[in-house]
Amino acid sequence: MKIPQAGFFALGLILLASAGTHPALGAIIRHNTWAKTYGGTGIDQAYSMHQTSDGGFIVAGSTNSSGAGRDDAWLIRLDPSGQIIWQKTYGTPGEDFAVGAQQTTDGGFLVSAFTGPSGFAGNAWIVKTDAAGNVQWQNEYGGFGCCLLPTQQTSDNGFIVAGFTNSGTGDVQLMRLASTGAVMWAKTYGNPTAFNAAFAIQTTPDGGFVVAGITNGYAVNSLIVGDVWVFRIDATGNIIWQNAYGGPGADYASSIARTPNDGFIVAGWTNSFGAGGQDAWLLRLDNTGGVIWQKAYGGTGEDVALSVEPTSDRGFIVAGFTNSSGAGGQDAWVFKLTPTGNIVWQKTYGGPGDDHAVSAQQTTDGGFVVAATTSSFGNGNSDVWVLKLNHDRSISRTCDTNGIIQNSNATATDTNASATTTTAVPNDATVVATATTAIATATSETSQPQCRL
Repeated sequence: MKIPQAGFFALGLILLASAGTHPALGAIIRHNTWAKTYGGTGIDQAYSMHQTSDGGFIVAGSTNSSGAGRDDAWLIRLDPSGQIIWQKTYGTPGEDFAVGAQQTTDGGFLVSAFTGPSGFAGNAWIVKTDAAGNVQWQNEYGGFGCCLLPTQQTSDNGFIVAGFTNSGTGDVQLMRLASTGAVMWAKTYGNPTAFNAAFAIQTTPDGGFVVAGITNGYAVNSLIVGDVWVFRIDATGNIIWQNAYGGPGADYASSIARTPNDGFIVAGWTNSFGAGGQDAWLLRLDNTGGVIWQKAYGGTGEDVALSVEPTSDRGFIVAGFTNSSGAGGQDAWVFKLTPTGNIVWQKTYGGPGDDHAVSAQQTTDGGFVVAATTSSFGNGNSDVWVLKLNHDRSISRTCDTNGIIQNSNATATDTNASATTTTAVPNDATVVATATTAIATATSETSQPQCRL
């Protein structure tokens, strides 16, 4: 299923990236840099990427270039140079897409996916694989709905999954799973008269979790207008604190990460503040949800942040897309921030079509890796695009001079949203885990390099 732009903004289909290892830059001598597409003649999309323990990468997304049905969940395992180790689809006759995959403590992978007959009608689908992508267990979770399903492994080797209902006004849904996929507990959180959704979740040092998304949402001209919502819960789902942050327009949280002082950094987008259109919005919070700083980043067009991760210098790397600058259409957009939110550097990566970066993280060699979906390069309608950057955001002389990389001129503007306490109450929910029988199928989609050293 190719997610349309209207659906992206209306339902906040914001894509999750996960934290990697952040080394000291002083020890770095040489960086492995490259840019490659992966895909066939159909629609191939990236939704998340992690670095793995061997320095390679796991990419999660969807494809209709091959597989069992219209769209299948797709995993690509890469080595540190971007060469394919293995690639597999997981699917049913309906529409299936993997929105996240992370390496687990046993060396395998936990895949968070969504399965349904079409569109947004369906259920959460969680697949546990071994290191080679072979299925160990798989369950569909009836009663647990849409769509992004950010997931983290917990300290007891289980999992926490976030989402939102795809019926009614919309509530945040959370479920805690055992290592076998069995449901330990499930709860909903929300305002019964407005739209609420979770787009990101992280574990906290006390064994609990912090959730980011939207609350107080209502429809205006096919756009959900609401406030950023961040709330913290304990290990059993009880709320510790909850706050909304926003202005008169639409304000979304797409990503949340922990900061070194046990606070949080939140990324998303806003049209309540900034230079015009939609601007990327970053809020740094303390461990009780108080605002330390907040800034909008953008130009006169559409500027959206989909991912934020901390870096080894205590700053942040942000990824998303922009049409305020770049090569044409919407371009992948990556910018580096200081600990106080000032821009260190900013670049766009793309071509004449639309190119969206869904995640960026610092890698173990001190550089950065970016996962994106591109319609500018590759084999078909859209392809997965992975870019391995140097620590200074470059790739190679070829990429630096052929127009793929361009300067971005976004400005950082202080914003003045206040933290408003919300009053959501958790309610127990019924979620039924049903074993599924999807088969992992090896695929043979090709890789194309855009830049040569």
